[in-house]
Amino acid sequence: MRASWILARRQPLQMLLEAESPDRVGRLLYFNRHLAEARGEQIERWQAEGRELADQAVALEAALARLEAERDALRRRSAELEAGRRQRGTMLANLEARIRDREDNVVELRATRAELGALLDRLISEAQSFVGPDFEDARGQLPWPTEPRLLQAFGRPRPPGNLPAQGVLIGADPGTPIQAVAAGEVVFADWLRGFGLLAVIDHGNGYMSLYGQLESLT
Repeated sequence: MRASWILARRQPLQMLLEAESPDRVGRLLYFNRHLAEARGEQIERWQAEGRELADQAVALEAALARLEAERDALRRRSAELEAGRRQRGTMLANLEARIRDREDNVVELRATRAELGALLDRLISEAQSFVGPDFEDARGQLPWPTEPRLLQAFGRPRPPGNLPAQGVLIGADPGTPIQAVAAGEVVFADWLRGFGLLAVIDHGNGYMSLYGQLESLT
């Protein structure tokens, strides 16, 4: 190392003119050449390592950017899933509430039908022996109470509860006159839960017709 330093500070002509022997100068040049080659190889290796590190830094930056993009996507997806979970929770709560309401409505509907059945049983037991046209012979020929605009057919499931309808539901504008389907005696005309204003007409021989959800009774 000392010889290399000395050679680096001297010009070739200076070395030849100095009193040192040629053998010593030759050895110094030999050693200097090997040191220069070693330094050159090391410098090239360092440069190659520098380029490799630079490439790795670029690759790491690209990987970091990709990971950040994936992290942002995961955060958005997590937020969407959380919003979906809250929405499903709200829908489930609403559905449970609707189910409870429907169950309550079914109970109320059954109670209403039971009340109507009790009313009919009482009316039948109290009905006078009305004498009129044979209601049985008029089957299929009875007129409609009003111009038919059928909304619910007989026997079809009716919400809530999808219980089979025990009558027909006819649409009519307010104030539309409703007439009895056959001659008979009015045995009930009052308000009944689930049916509103209700009129019951006895047609004799155990046949009755019922008219519910009326706007008024005359």
